[in-house]
Amino acid sequence: MESKAHHGLVLVPPLLALPREIRDLIYDELLSHGSIDIGFGVVATPVFGNRTLTKRFHQQVQQWQYELQTPRLARLSWELPLWDVLQHDTWTYPGKQHLRLQLTYQAISTQHQEATPTLNLQTFLLCKQIYNEARETFYNRNIFRFRSDFRIPTALHFLQDRPAESRSRIRSMVLALTEEYVMIGRPNHTYPITKKYTVMGFKLRYSYEYYNQLCSTMANTMNLQYLGLVVETFRSSVVSMRQQPHIATMQDCLAFEEGQRVESASWIEPLAAIRSLRSISLRSISDIPMLTRHAAIAETLRDQILQKDSVPGNQTLVTQNLCPIELLARLHRGHAFEVDDPDETDFMLNYDVATGELNWRACRLHFDQTGATEVVSNSSITQHFEEEENLFADYGSAVICSTKLQME
Repeated sequence: MESKAHHGLVLVPPLLALPREIRDLIYDELLSHGSIDIGFGVVATPVFGNRTLTKRFHQQVQQWQYELQTPRLARLSWELPLWDVLQHDTWTYPGKQHLRLQLTYQAISTQHQEATPTLNLQTFLLCKQIYNEARETFYNRNIFRFRSDFRIPTALHFLQDRPAESRSRIRSMVLALTEEYVMIGRPNHTYPITKKYTVMGFKLRYSYEYYNQLCSTMANTMNLQYLGLVVETFRSSVVSMRQQPHIATMQDCLAFEEGQRVESASWIEPLAAIRSLRSISLRSISDIPMLTRHAAIAETLRDQILQKDSVPGNQTLVTQNLCPIELLARLHRGHAFEVDDPDETDFMLNYDVATGELNWRACRLHFDQTGATEVVSNSSITQHFEEEENLFADYGSAVICSTKLQME
């Protein structure tokens, strides 16, 4: 027990006078938040040599809510090309393609929160014993979610900044990945922007050199039990106008996918090194139907990560267990998805691993942070549909698919 001497007296924090069981209840009340969203913040805005441009860029950072909420102090930081932050911006900044922006991680608010959440981390400062007890609750009982822009470097630097003992106590994470279909030699469709790819296919946006490091950190220094993956996939930019799907029913989705090549997901192999996982939730959001690809990815995740007899990095699927994989899907109503019957916008599908076929039926779904479940109550359906419309408003039209995988 840590204590301090003062005029011959030993001062002990009053909290330590309570039984450990009571202290654990207090830690749980103070430090268990359910989930904690970690995003990034701009450490410092660049100076362009022009006071007006510098002020305007600083205002843009505030408008995008990228501003650092608390002083950085000793947090790790990293640099990214300013171009990657501003490439869709219409204003012209001198040196935009060459300047680099310094970023760090920070707790951020979600769309349901008006302000940055209070984490009560001052509890860690009382004494060493309380620090050791409290961090067990903090890291063990919360889901750390990385879903904002530049989530891959944000997650890596947040984890690297944790002491080894604290990092090993993290049990649950949610990581969002964004795939974009890149063309051969097209610098406008690659990340980082200065690099040209020689092979067409899906690439992770803004992964830089950080993704493999992140997977290695999660595999070798942590004891993750649950991983939530949110995979955004954009391909409509390379689909011609004649090929743009008219989606009103599940038959339209599956008809569009017939004859389409199922693109592999290169990001799975580094994840396969994580051997501690007991459950994975996979949610995919795509601008064109990719239900078969979602099912194939779910199958690979199950067979390479959750199967006890699987070999890390082995691309050969385990064929001994051919039970169907259950998918829950929603056709998100946007300007391109003209859904005629709102009663048939949610579906339950079974993916037959042996034949690669999808069987489906209409149902009602409720999505939450851990996945999706089928529900019956019409009143709850209306409410959750409204919530999901707000949640996925930025996608316009989309196919949303969710799968829960458990260790067998």
